[in-house]
Amino acid sequence: MRLKIPINKDSNSGFTLVEMLVVMVITGIIGVSIMTLYINSSRTYDAQIQVAEAQQNVRAGIESIVFDLRNAGYNPTAADITGLGFVQAGTNVLQITMDLSDDAGSLEPRDPDGDLSLGNLGVTADPNENVTYSRYNAGVNDAYGIPIRRLGRNANSNSPVAEYIDEVGFAYAFDSDGDGALDFDDNGTPADTSDDRIFWSVQSGGNWFELDANGDNLITVADDTDNNGTINSVDTSIVVDLDDIRAVKIWVLGRTSRKDKNYVSTQSYVVGNQVITPNDNFRRRLLSTVVTCRNMGL
Repeated sequence: MRLKIPINKDSNSGFTLVEMLVVMVITGIIGVSIMTLYINSSRTYDAQIQVAEAQQNVRAGIESIVFDLRNAGYNPTAADITGLGFVQAGTNVLQITMDLSDDAGSLEPRDPDGDLSLGNLGVTADPNENVTYSRYNAGVNDAYGIPIRRLGRNANSNSPVAEYIDEVGFAYAFDSDGDGALDFDDNGTPADTSDDRIFWSVQSGGNWFELDANGDNLITVADDTDNNGTINSVDTSIVVDLDDIRAVKIWVLGRTSRKDKNYVSTQSYVVGNQVITPNDNFRRRLLSTVVTCRNMGL
């Protein structure tokens, strides 16, 4: 006796059209999500790489300035050298001298010789004894047609130490009374209070002008009290004497080499006595530091 199993001729072992459509929709959603995640991750990674490069570029520029500033006024022979130390102390340009080596060849090449010039020729012999830092246009444009600006170390000719530099700024602290300490502003209060702050200043009209215009012990956008892009510095009534400079505050603002169309730069940056507010697609990094000029009297 055989057992017969009934067969339903109407049964179907495949997927229905609705099931196929559901699977396709779900697969598409997952695929789009993965692709979106990949694109966003790729953009983030690329932005981080560019920012890291910009930051390293700015850091290299600052380190070069710091290295030379630490030698400003170097005079191991104790000779009476005219023009030793600070030659220019501008808001965007800095020029310093130091006696580092033998120009005339009478001593060992790396021994200071007590002067900054080559005998009777009246020219600076060792380019590293007279150094100027400033930002300058490189004379070439980037891929967007924008002039490339560099931070230059000029010792008879400009040598770039950093590029894609928007601005460089300097402010100065000094010892005008010769007491061996930086001058402080007591902000109208007794000298032993915590309101004391260093006169971080720039020069104008023969006097030092303090950058902390609102007296909050900081140099920020708030010190541009009329919002014109320049800090409203306050006259200290202290006459400028470059020999009194004892410390320098440095700002360097750099940007990425490429634009990011998904990013708009609206942040304001304080660089020296300037307030810079870009409105473009470049990412930026601002670094600042303070250098005590160890050969200038402190």
